[in-house]
Amino acid sequence: MNDAKRTLRSAMRGVRDALDPAVRAAAHLAMGDALGRLLARHAWVGVYGAGPSEVDPMGFVRAFLARGGRVSYARVAGSELAWHAFPGGPQLLPDEWLVPGYRGLREPPASAPAHARDALTAIVVPGLAFAPSGVRLGQGGGYYDRALAGYAGLKVGLAYGAQLVPDLPRASHDVLMDLIVSA
Repeated sequence: MNDAKRTLRSAMRGVRDALDPAVRAAAHLAMGDALGRLLARHAWVGVYGAGPSEVDPMGFVRAFLARGGRVSYARVAGSELAWHAFPGGPQLLPDEWLVPGYRGLREPPASAPAHARDALTAIVVPGLAFAPSGVRLGQGGGYYDRALAGYAGLKVGLAYGAQLVPDLPRASHDVLMDLIVSA
């Protein structure tokens, strides 16, 4: 299964990287709106700082914060993900607060106070590919699978339409998404 996943990861990175910037921008707007409707009743949501070709949840984050919601960002801490609440405030934007972290990803500063994952009522998750069954193909490090194991809140995959595939291999440790938002 590892060889099959490795091959799929390479192919799906190529698909995602090849998307036209205009398509990406339109998808970010559409998915931000969809996430806003989906998570309107949630008070505290976990998100990620997008890599160069990943779906960027920043539009959703800004709107969610403007409505009074709280947002926490994932940060790689050793072999685990830590969750750090965005401190907010009228003079600070999330994209200004995030710093280059693990593999160049935008993450909270290591000095930001961490909190328990279970304080979050929903977590928005990146991936290379998603299947309708909720199976997610990540980057291969297992960070989100470990972080989401036993999590009772809503798990939402975020993907471009080109990242949706009919089926994906699933290992016993792979955590299923409850919903997938795509455009």
